Amino acid sequence: MTKNLKQALLISLLIVPLSAFAHGEEVLFVPMISIASIIIFSVTMLAIKPRFPCKIPLSIVYILSTAITYALTNLFPFRENMNVILILVGGLPVIMVIIGYLIMKKLNNSKA
Repeated sequence: MTKNLKQALLISLLIVPLSAFAHGEEVLFVPMISIASIIIFSVTMLAIKPRFPCKIPLSIVYILSTAITYALTNLFPFRENMNVILILVGGLPVIMVIIGYLIMKKLNNSKA
């Protein structure tokens, strides 16, 4: 690993606990699920064939669905809706990317 990447990873790991000033450490589940989701998405995008035409649109779908999920769940009180928030933050972007992938694959097969 390069020195810059190590420093960026260290800084991001040090910043994550700052989002939980309250007593409840369950607040850290949301950033950790998001980090795991980003890592899994990035590894999946790297594993797809290099010339696959829908990497950029799938990345846009992932980013938009993540932003919309955060905007919508930001309105919910966390303690009362913790399970719903965790499921939405962890699952909705993945489901949207899978749906987008299936649609793009179907469109590419119908062109051929």
